[in-house]
Amino acid sequence: MSSQLYGTDLAFTYDGVASDINSGTSDIATITGMDNLYQAIQHRLLTPMGSLKLHPTYGSRLKTLLGKGSNQVVEMLVKMMISESLQYEERIALVQNVSAKFSRTSQTMYVDVEIISIYSTQINVQLQVGG
Repeated sequence: MSSQLYGTDLAFTYDGVASDINSGTSDIATITGMDNLYQAIQHRLLTPMGSLKLHPTYGSRLKTLLGKGSNQVVEMLVKMMISESLQYEERIALVQNVSAKFSRTSQTMYVDVEIISIYSTQINVQLQVGG
C-alpha cells in the first residue's frame, strides 16, 4: 500500500560528486514507497534553489551556509531553509527536530531532519551538504 501512496521514481545513488542511475541489470532501477519519499527529500535539499530554470522554487539554500561557522543564528537559518524547501513537497505534513552539525576541517554540514508524512508515517532523513 505505501508504495502506491508515496509513488515511484528513478533510483539514484550519490557518490559525493554527482548522481548516477543505479542499475544492477541492463534496466533502469526504480524506487517506490517511503524510499521514494526519502530520496525526493534528499534531492530537494541537495539541489541549489534556482538551479532548475523551469522550477525556480525547487531546491534549498543550505549550501549558502557552508563556511559560516556554527552558532545559534546559523542553526536557526538551517531550520528555516529546510522548512522553506520542504513546504513544496505535497507528501509532507510536518518538518520537526532539525539538527545540523558542521565540520571544522571542511565546508561540510551534516543534517538530520524528522519528517511526518501526510499519511502519519515518520521518516528520518540524514544527508551531507558540501564536502
